[in-house]
Amino acid sequence: MSIFASILRSVYKLSGAKKAFALPEDALRKEIEKQNRHRGVFAPTDRKAYYETITVNGFPCLIVREHPKPSERAILYFFGGGMLIGPDKGDLPVMRKLCRETGSDVWFPFYPLCMAYCISMQALEGKIRLC
Repeated sequence: MSIFASILRSVYKLSGAKKAFALPEDALRKEIEKQNRHRGVFAPTDRKAYYETITVNGFPCLIVREHPKPSERAILYFFGGGMLIGPDKGDLPVMRKLCRETGSDVWFPFYPLCMAYCISMQALEGKIRLC
């Protein structure tokens, strides 16, 4: 295991993130709601890139461009909050870097979270329902 991976693993253990999922359902919901208070849909105001917000299936999608004219390619960027924790502005530098280094636009959908929208899908012979 690399040194970086070892450090990251230690930080994860010390953070107590794994313990949070062992909480009772009500306590877990409260913790998730607390973390989401200052997260969600945002419109960048800096001038470090060109930003556009469109609506896709009723939900906003932020498009980040290095230049005003759309690129020929695009990257679909999903925030990794497990559909429980919403995105924050900390993703903007990553998206701007992707634009710069790849010459692509970055599409960042603000997808609905499980806390507000139930996900149901047909799988194998039964129904899986994540709420």
